[in-house]
Amino acid sequence: MSEANQSAAAEAPLRLLLVEDSKFDAKLIQTYLRSADAPRGLEISHASRLQDGVDHLKAHHCDCVLLDLGLPDGEGVDNIEAILGAAPDVAIVVLTGLKNDKVATSALQQGAQDYICLLYTSQS
Repeated sequence: MSEANQSAAAEAPLRLLLVEDSKFDAKLIQTYLRSADAPRGLEISHASRLQDGVDHLKAHHCDCVLLDLGLPDGEGVDNIEAILGAAPDVAIVVLTGLKNDKVATSALQQGAQDYICLLYTSQS
C-alpha cells in the first residue's frame, strides 16, 4: 500500500457492521458506540439477519463486525464462518448474552478476535 493510501486509510472512519436481531440491543449498542470518542469517527451499519450481514459485507468494506450468535437465520459459532466466508479479513467481535466459556473458546477458535458477554437484561 502506498504512503498516500495508508494515510487515507488511517484517517477514514472505522466502519462497523452490527449483526443483531434484537431492536433493543441494536439501539443500545449503537447509542453506546456513538457516544464513544473515536478519533477517526465511526460509521455503523446494522443488519438484523445473518444473510443481510453477509450481503452487506459482499457489497461494502467493513473493519469490524459485531456479531450476535443467536440470529433468526443463524445460530452459534457457524455465524462466524458465514461472516468470514463473505469477508475473510474482517475482525469479528462476538456480542452475546451467553455466558459460556466453551462457546467463547469455540468462537475464538473459529476466528473471532474477541467475545463479549452482555450483562444487561434485553427488553426485546
